[in-house]
Amino acid sequence: MLITRSNSLSTLNLKTLLLFSLGTISSINSSFATEQQEIREIEALYSKWKIAVERSDIASYLSNLHEDIRLRPPAGDPVDGIENYRRFLGPVFSSATYKIQVDESPVITIFGNNAIAEYDYTIWRSVLKNAKVRLEKGAITESVSPSSYVDFLRKRPDGSWSVYLHTWRSQPEK
Repeated sequence: MLITRSNSLSTLNLKTLLLFSLGTISSINSSFATEQQEIREIEALYSKWKIAVERSDIASYLSNLHEDIRLRPPAGDPVDGIENYRRFLGPVFSSATYKIQVDESPVITIFGNNAIAEYDYTIWRSVLKNAKVRLEKGAITESVSPSSYVDFLRKRPDGSWSVYLHTWRSQPEK
């Protein structure tokens, strides 16, 4: 009888372990699916942001930014806050049009309600005729500008993502 009881206990432990393992695998799969959805949402943000730049649409551009956005241009002064960023963009979009080539799509790493996106774009800038504006230090002024970007993103209370910190470094033309 002792042996039977021992076998029953082992069978119970095995069943418990199997159920625990299946639950863990299910949880991992669910987590992975959720992270993949979050990545797709961030990729959509970058698609919308690209369109906003190419249309010189300040409102759409800003809709992708956190209200406490930090812009850190490599050759310019920091720009903090959405309203200061709006003022920075005014002359940028009123003096030129832009075309973006995606050299490397964003590689996104999510950690909780934060994420990092790393990507490479080449931006073509075409100055508008009779454009007489003064660009802030740090604004792109070259006609072709290949750069590597790194952004820090935060999730908003409504679940959408926003860019909290935007910076880049210029690359030599390829």
